[in-house]
Amino acid sequence: MAAILNEAKLRRVLAKMLDESEFLSPYGLRALSRYHAEHPYLLRLGDRDYGVSYLPAESDNGMFGGNSNWRGPIWMPVNGLIIRALLHYYSYYGNDFTVECPTGSGRRMTLYQVAEELTRRLASIFLRDADGRRPVYGGTR
Repeated sequence: MAAILNEAKLRRVLAKMLDESEFLSPYGLRALSRYHAEHPYLLRLGDRDYGVSYLPAESDNGMFGGNSNWRGPIWMPVNGLIIRALLHYYSYYGNDFTVECPTGSGRRMTLYQVAEELTRRLASIFLRDADGRRPVYGGTR
């Protein structure tokens, strides 16, 4: 198989990607790791500090407008591409390749099952919860 990640590298990426304290959320994969909620990325250039922090919804400044789409929420197209890649890897590695999903849970899954789990999580952002609200709308009625 021609791929950027060999088996060892794929396992390392998946361990981080499927970690609920990092990228895995109840609604798919985050665009930015949850880690940055407590540890914003900071860059000092000259006498100025620049940073990227985890903001799951609205921007905390006017520079980027309202919704901060690129800093934490779920990007459906990127999740779709990752699911497709997992299915391609599954077609190569088969049922013998399993990973822990979520990381640290002790549950082992094939890459096909991981793709199914991500699909389920993605769909759940649009489904009504016990209170009849759809998570995609946050606290908006």
